[in-house]
Amino acid sequence: MIFQVLLTAVLLGYILYAQTQKEVAYLLSEVTSVASVAGLVLIWKPDLANVLARWVGIGRGADLILYCFVVVGMIVTLNVHLRVNAQRTMITELARSIALASPIDPTPFKTVLSSKSGHGIEDEIDVPPGITNGGKRP
Repeated sequence: MIFQVLLTAVLLGYILYAQTQKEVAYLLSEVTSVASVAGLVLIWKPDLANVLARWVGIGRGADLILYCFVVVGMIVTLNVHLRVNAQRTMITELARSIALASPIDPTPFKTVLSSKSGHGIEDEIDVPPGITNGGKRP
């Protein structure tokens, strides 16, 4: 009984949080609320899980709940993956636009060295600021 009360409090809090997020993600908020209400029903009527499981062709209600959690977990993982990729793309585009908006003259970062082969071929290498001695670190 104590666990049922505790889970009820958690799910009610989850429903309240989902309702505050309607402006950000309406569909996700509604799905979360419906899933939480379904969880509340199953917490207080656990035999209903067995009835639903038999109705869809699964032996036990616990198995049905486990399968539902697996499917929800996969959907959440896909959603997070898509959001991370979208943010990565936005960050790349932002970095490109900043780089193109304020280019830096690369001349101070280049030095010309004579080739070690002695054939008079010159190589350009990148030298960080403050390094002298022909590009060699002290």
